[in-house]
Amino acid sequence: MLESFVLQLVVDIKLAETRMVDLAYKPVRGRLADALLDLTERLSNPLTGTLSISLTSVDLGKYVGTAKETVNRLLSEMRHEGLVTTDESKIVIIDMIYISIY
Repeated sequence: MLESFVLQLVVDIKLAETRMVDLAYKPVRGRLADALLDLTERLSNPLTGTLSISLTSVDLGKYVGTAKETVNRLLSEMRHEGLVTTDESKIVIIDMIYISIY
């Protein structure tokens, strides 16, 4: 029992460390792409693979570590590049492979 607790603690610390390094060194566009992929993996509709949750640009900005204006601008750029589509709070990733490059 203690071993499983320690192992889970090690995993949690490693995830926290990775997140802190990403916040410090990864460009905002990359952090947003990672956040969209992570949220899609955890919260998407398993039948369609679309992310459809109530998440404001303020909330997404806090999750990524940036301002809502930056989130809006980057989502707009991603829409123009054909990577995502958005409709109010619904975000659909069109090109999972290309967006994961960021």
